[in-house]
Amino acid sequence: MFLSVVILGRFTTETHAMALLRQGPTRRHHLHHSPGRS
Repeated sequence: MFLSVVILGRFTTETHAMALLRQGPTRRHHLHHSPGRS
């Protein structure tokens, strides 16, 4: 049970990280790099 929860949590985290890396690299970089430039 515990192992299942840990694996599931890790899988979810990895998926979330992948989605963030795929959908939030340019937006985050832009906002973080130039907060008041645009």
